Amino acid sequence: AAEAILGQNLNGDDFDVVLQFSNQKWFTNINSGAPGIDEFDLWTVALHELMHGLFYVGNWRKDGNGASLSGGLVGSFDQYVAIGDENYACAVSGLLGSDKSQPSDEALRALTSGALSFLRATDVGNIFSSLYAPSEFLDLSSVYHIDPTDQGTSQDLLMAPSIPAGSTLRSIG
Repeated sequence: AAEAILGQNLNGDDFDVVLQFSNQKWFTNINSGAPGIDEFDLWTVALHELMHGLFYVGNWRKDGNGASLSGGLVGSFDQYVAIGDENYACAVSGLLGSDKSQPSDEALRALTSGALSFLRATDVGNIFSSLYAPSEFLDLSSVYHIDPTDQGTSQDLLMAPSIPAGSTLRSIG
């Protein structure tokens, strides 16, 4: 996405996204059928991980008793992470000082509040989704998934924190 916006190659010959899969019992038939209750749908898992590579990724990390943005960088997803709801919200990155790499206990409380959202104002209306914010911050899992318990957020759980065996979720929204 950054390369498309800037119109230049930012990583040379390196891949933009690399997907690696563990040795699971995979369902690989994309044309028909459904995975068994003990199989994982390879297409679903690949789409989920590709979405992380394209957008559901950022720099929030737990750092001691606080949270910070790794390298002090506010990622393209991170800038829309807010606490609140679609009517009133505060950008969580705004809870950090000018040096965004310095941990903030207030930011960690926001990221584990259960009231975390993705909120972006557009010309045609707001884009709002509740985000996964468990009471214990989990690097690379908290923030970068939708909240599967908020039925009003999305019928599509492709970006939920986990995909159970036997599930087929092949729509990106």
